[in-house]
Amino acid sequence: MRRLDLLQPVADDEVNVGVQSNVSQSFIPQHANLSSIQLRVSNPDLQGNKSYLVAILDQNHKLLRSLVVTDANLGWEAPLRFDFAPIANSNKQLFFLTISQIPQIPEASTSAKSLGISTSTQDLYPDGSLLINNQKAPGDLTFQMFYQTSAGEFIKDSLIDFKKHASADPGFITVFVVVEILLLWLMLKRLTKIGAGKRT
Repeated sequence: MRRLDLLQPVADDEVNVGVQSNVSQSFIPQHANLSSIQLRVSNPDLQGNKSYLVAILDQNHKLLRSLVVTDANLGWEAPLRFDFAPIANSNKQLFFLTISQIPQIPEASTSAKSLGISTSTQDLYPDGSLLINNQKAPGDLTFQMFYQTSAGEFIKDSLIDFKKHASADPGFITVFVVVEILLLWLMLKRLTKIGAGKRT
């Protein structure tokens, strides 16, 4: 079972990945068992033959997980989903997500068009930075990050999230209760109608 851990949804700009231009994003997961990352990409060369390395590095830049994708795997303005074996000790640890083009011999490349990765124009993710060729750049990658959890942990985390919402916004309780009562009423009404239909 997967749950959302980190989210930076704004996509009002993009950066390009090329042979001499690699892109990274530092980030700090809030849960253990980080297991999936989703980016937004724009591939102008759908018939191309370029390959890209997507990798997760720890704070010492040690390679932990990697994925190779090609132009054929990437759509135009489509999500790039990177699923991997859970990283058990990811909670509160610094990581780097990197995207780079794998070098080819000149004759093997059919196009100079670069892969675009969606970003925000402003620094919206406070716990990390966008890096281009290892230099800090404005904005952040547009991303969703997920962690693996059990059914028991899912319920526990849901209750913790509910408590946080309730503490931060007392009005949340009122809205939540009203919605729950409405849903219960609709369910009972539907069950009553089904029961009446069976009797006739």
